[in-house]
Amino acid sequence: MSEYKRFVSYIYAYDNGIKNKNVGFAKVESRNGQCRLFINLKGAYAGNGKEQKVYLFRRNGERLLGTYIGSFMIKNGMGEFRDVSDSSNIKNSGYNLNQMGGILIQSSEKSGQVYASGWDDHGLSVEKFTLGEKDSVENQMISAASIIKFPEKEKTSSPSILDVVDLKGKEETVVIQDLALQAPIIQKKENRRERQIPFVQEQKRESKLPLGRTEIYTEMRGNMQKREEKKIEREVVEVEKQMEIAGREMEWNEEEIEESLEDTKLQEISKVQLEEERGGIKESLEKTVLKAEEKVKEEKVKEEKLKTQEARGEKLWERLMNEFPKVIAFEDEPDIMCLKIDLKDLENLPKENWILGNNSFLLHGYYNFRYLLLARLKENEYILGIPGMYHNKEQFMASMFGFDSFKTVIPCKQKTGQFGYWYQRVRL
Repeated sequence: MSEYKRFVSYIYAYDNGIKNKNVGFAKVESRNGQCRLFINLKGAYAGNGKEQKVYLFRRNGERLLGTYIGSFMIKNGMGEFRDVSDSSNIKNSGYNLNQMGGILIQSSEKSGQVYASGWDDHGLSVEKFTLGEKDSVENQMISAASIIKFPEKEKTSSPSILDVVDLKGKEETVVIQDLALQAPIIQKKENRRERQIPFVQEQKRESKLPLGRTEIYTEMRGNMQKREEKKIEREVVEVEKQMEIAGREMEWNEEEIEESLEDTKLQEISKVQLEEERGGIKESLEKTVLKAEEKVKEEKVKEEKLKTQEARGEKLWERLMNEFPKVIAFEDEPDIMCLKIDLKDLENLPKENWILGNNSFLLHGYYNFRYLLLARLKENEYILGIPGMYHNKEQFMASMFGFDSFKTVIPCKQKTGQFGYWYQRVRL
């Protein structure tokens, strides 16, 4: 059985040798003689559109001697890199994984910013990074090979497609025959039968006796008179309706005139009252405007306070990361930064969180496992976790004391009996 090793190391940005923010992590796993390396960068905007070279370095006194692993690109501040190598002979360098002390990523343009992480107990001085002798020679060979361009093979066409025919040694014609496109055309003829449909129709016409001219004229006049009488009756009905409508409108107009006279009298009487009401409305409007302005000022003050609190929280988190050990609490989200703290370390948090030191459920979980978890989910969002096992009774007690959320260490569908952390959000 070969030695099994697995760990995660956080990667930081270095500007001209000065350590800056965290930009991702590197996962290293050695199993069955193979070393698997996975790198995930987020927020590395200085390297956008640039090729990044990856090195594993070993220490030689104060110098960091790098072994070239590979390269990748950064787009929109994000990039990923994967590689598999021999654990006992990393990239044929003659050095094994145990001799490597960390990882360093730098742009091919060799700018002032690099990304590095060290997993040994020594400090990290990225300005002392150099390539090993073997790695420097190999890089020169790779750069020289990239300049050489090999000629492309000429594409020859198959004789079944292009045939060159020589006519009397004077003229050459190229005959293009595409055999794949030639196919016999089969025309199907359909025999159509003409159908003769006998059309036999018997028409029975009733014979009518012709009328005389005088009878026809009298009949036409009678019809015309009837039509005119109907039109006149319709017009009379419409006129009557219009007269009724006009009468109603006259009544309504008289009522409106009377009402308008009464309104004018009331208006003359209530002019003084209207002026008084206008003065009161102006005063109320001025008061509402002042109240709105005060609310806007209060909201601005609240926003400024939130910004200052967030800035203080970021500074406090950076200080806590340098003081407390980092752990990977959740396998499905290894990029969540977690700190292992003690009960007495709650004093380092803002005063509003000190009351949690008297929380019965928190004390119960702490005395069972002897530690607490402080994690950062994203920017300005932090949680305080209590280790424990998931059960219905525990869920009831945890919700009573404010820890109503639970996340398992190993992702699973059934939480009952699984180890994880009861947590609530805190403000730094």
